[in-house]
Amino acid sequence: MPRILDHILKCTAYLYASERDARSSTRQGGTCFFVGVPGSDKESTEDVYVITNSHVIDDGFTHIRVNTRDNRFDVIEVDNWVVNPNGDDVAVGTVASLDAERHDVEPISTDLFLTEQLLKDWCVGPGDETFTVGRFINHEGQERNLPSVRFGNISMLPYEGVRYGNANHDAYLVESRSVPGYSGSPTFLQILPMSWRPCRPRGRTSLSTLSVFLLGVDMGVLPPRPEGRNEYTGMMVVIPVWKLQEILDLPQLAK
Repeated sequence: MPRILDHILKCTAYLYASERDARSSTRQGGTCFFVGVPGSDKESTEDVYVITNSHVIDDGFTHIRVNTRDNRFDVIEVDNWVVNPNGDDVAVGTVASLDAERHDVEPISTDLFLTEQLLKDWCVGPGDETFTVGRFINHEGQERNLPSVRFGNISMLPYEGVRYGNANHDAYLVESRSVPGYSGSPTFLQILPMSWRPCRPRGRTSLSTLSVFLLGVDMGVLPPRPEGRNEYTGMMVVIPVWKLQEILDLPQLAK
């Protein structure tokens, strides 16, 4: 696994139940991250949304602690969340108060989404390397968010529904060392330069550069971890990024 690009580490933030909890680093929730949707033309500004799991929002963690450019943090309450209408564990929030000059944030462009077509074009499958950027609750940072990275490999593609909780979810299984606090984190696929592929990616004449895609959103581990226990349980369940795109395409956001 090569060095992670710095701007990707700046796409995440932390969720808390209240502003007081965020400022005191108590009652931690999950992780969230920012996505930028390009405008329809060159003169349009980028629309930025915050992403996490719907179960994190349902548990009341709606206050975002986001880093600022003076090496501190700010707290933003988000009360406008849209969930996937098909029941997938993904939620999108609008953050009108996010300030590019004040907040130290680098949204992930939708250009990096690993669509279903790109999945086929790149012959993505078991063994491909992944990394997840999120919150290690045992050392999350007091004066500033300190995102940490978990590494892994795709174990299974989303061929059929994964039973998690009381529902089936279209999801990847990723072998990765995940613990509480990473729910809602972005999981990325990383393909190394000159690495062997089962097929040549469509439209590519060379594989001499590093290729990074947003694979999806970390939902949790399988089987779910018993309450109060943080041991490594093996399989991370990752909701595919096209489930996130379904929300971004809803009329109330797309307009």
